[in-house]
Amino acid sequence: MKKERDSDSEKMLKSKVVVFHPALAPYRVGIFNALFDVCQLDLVFLKKQTGGHKFDQAKLLGALLGVPSFLPTKFTLFGRGISSGIKQKIDECKPDVVITSEFSITTWMVAFINIFKKEKYSHIIWTDDNVNLIAGDALHRKIARMVFTHLADGWFFISKEVQVYYQNVVGVKQLSTLIPVIHNEKVFRAQLELTKIDERRREIINEHELHGKHVLIFVGRLVKLKNLDRLIKAFQLVSEALDNSVLVIVGEGEERGHLGNLVNELGMQSRVKFVGRYEGEGLLPWYRIGNVFALASFHECFGAVVNEALIAGMPAVVSTNVGARSLIVEGKNGTVADASNIGEFAQALLLWLKKMGPLGKEDNIGKNLMNTEFADAVSGIDNLFQILTLEKTS
Repeated sequence: MKKERDSDSEKMLKSKVVVFHPALAPYRVGIFNALFDVCQLDLVFLKKQTGGHKFDQAKLLGALLGVPSFLPTKFTLFGRGISSGIKQKIDECKPDVVITSEFSITTWMVAFINIFKKEKYSHIIWTDDNVNLIAGDALHRKIARMVFTHLADGWFFISKEVQVYYQNVVGVKQLSTLIPVIHNEKVFRAQLELTKIDERRREIINEHELHGKHVLIFVGRLVKLKNLDRLIKAFQLVSEALDNSVLVIVGEGEERGHLGNLVNELGMQSRVKFVGRYEGEGLLPWYRIGNVFALASFHECFGAVVNEALIAGMPAVVSTNVGARSLIVEGKNGTVADASNIGEFAQALLLWLKKMGPLGKEDNIGKNLMNTEFADAVSGIDNLFQILTLEKTS
């Protein structure tokens, strides 16, 4: 049962907002729940599952504070699904604000519908753009970005770096706010501290003989863009310099066979552990086990797992191409290193593994290492909604 959050009088004061979003992922639950609280939200998903993932949708939907709707894909154009019912949904809700993701066909449709409507709404574009990756964008995306510097009414960016780039380079003049891909740290920490998570943590340590080891951990899909072959080679250098160091790889994917063969070729079978894929509560104990987190991707818009590791008290060593590098404060909660330079990445890993020390059976959860708070993002969203709604009604 969904909890009652507002009286009718309170709802009248809130902006009416429609969000068209591709699909539900674990790292979006917190922000969607915050939206349910700060506005009258109609949350619409365009797909049942995010591409390439196998998230437990029943559990994720059950964690939402409101009930979303789904728009079916009617047909495909240029390899992209076109959903039906977008105009009908807007007509039904009569929103103050409509939010769409990236420069999708849905974004174009919402923009053009607004042009011909008598009762205008404010259109916010939610982008996970990463400054390092923008230069490699396809032509159609570059054109779309320039067009929407004029058509959009507001923006959601994942970091200050991206916000400044859009303002200074792209020429965005509209209001914007920051929504990094982060969890509500209070909720996530409470889950990490559950007794059953601590008990499972101790079981895993015994099962994999991790007590007294320096544990480097990776969480994610085993696919090429994660650059795991170079991470393994960097860890080989670490293992030569640091006794009792172990790399734990949490995940599954098409690269599993290749990576296993690489580990065998390097003679690292006893130092690299493939433990399979976990999500939800099953993943939480691993965040309580790792001493240092690593993400060496050569293409990663953000990387929500970095936020999860930092909240759990694990410093992170991340690639320069990872959007979540914006969460790293050098020397305080991790390092941003060039993952194409195996030696440089290995040195960063080694530094943090030595600094954190080996894993103990009874170690308490480390302090939250995030450099920003979830509440800051929520406040920015609420302020942006209020300004845009006021402009619409004035």
